[in-house]
Amino acid sequence: MSEIKIHKSMNHPHIVSLEKYFEDKDNVYIILELCPNLSLNDMLKRRKKFTDIEVRYYVAQLILAVQYLWS
Repeated sequence: MSEIKIHKSMNHPHIVSLEKYFEDKDNVYIILELCPNLSLNDMLKRRKKFTDIEVRYYVAQLILAVQYLWS
């Protein structure tokens, strides 16, 4: 529950938002924001590699997200 509370409190354009969650007696189900381009891993599997410009773009987004998390 602590992880859900932390994720729900985040508000950053480069972090997938937690829309809602629910649980039954065995599991907790988390519903996340829809990502039309899927994940970076999915994109990489489809395309096999990224260009240098794309890598710089995604790394810059990751850095901004990590800075937000640490702030």
